[in-house]
Amino acid sequence: MQIKEKVKGKDLAIYLRKERLNEDLINNGVGRLGWLKFEVESATPINEIYIDEVNETKDLDMMINNIIRANIEVLLIWSIEDIETNKLFELIQACINSDTRIVSFCEADCFIENIKNYVRYYTKKLSNR
Repeated sequence: MQIKEKVKGKDLAIYLRKERLNEDLINNGVGRLGWLKFEVESATPINEIYIDEVNETKDLDMMINNIIRANIEVLLIWSIEDIETNKLFELIQACINSDTRIVSFCEADCFIENIKNYVRYYTKKLSNR
């Protein structure tokens, strides 16, 4: 299924982490952000764009809070590798709890679903202690 079909008519947010310090993702022509916008522009409006600098998580934290508040139905990312490792569990848990779908440009849906299943498994395991 193409990205447009996955996001059509949904409250959509995009998250990216810059690959290098002070990278200009907004005015950078057809970079990663431009490509993601191109993929979804005719299917649904983009409600929020979250962009973190290298080694920062300010926008990621804000996005997770918005997911928890159920303000985001679909999260579009370039790659799961854009998510700081120490925040991945928190993001996935928030998406599971609020039924927010993660759509990755680089990874298949089954890969993202496998990560969600691991988080579900470990959350259940920890809660049974």
